[in-house]
Amino acid sequence: MNTLTIRDAVPEDLNALVALEKRCFDLDRLSRRSFQHLLTHGHAFILVAEDGDRAMLGNAVVLLHRSTPLARLYSIAVAPEARGHRVGATLLQDPEGQALQLASSYMPIEDRPDAPPPYS
Repeated sequence: MNTLTIRDAVPEDLNALVALEKRCFDLDRLSRRSFQHLLTHGHAFILVAEDGDRAMLGNAVVLLHRSTPLARLYSIAVAPEARGHRVGATLLQDPEGQALQLASSYMPIEDRPDAPPPYS
């Protein structure tokens, strides 16, 4: 796998975010409308993992709560072909730092028991 780059998502990433969501999840997918809201109006940030060819290999959606110092890792997605290459682990390194920079004091990580492990 080429060098992995982590960056903030931008509105031009909308199609790639929706496509990755469809590839990663059968149920409980974020909709195009939800991604669009998060990218433009939401109190959140989305990190994107790309390889050297600028192909989106993963993303992490972090929600920021306006009235509390809490940030929530809402979703993490890793492309099937990128699993086992530490894409999820690399994505998880950045959200906490960004949340703290945006004045959130802590960010607990929740886990669904039926979710496949995205962290490899």
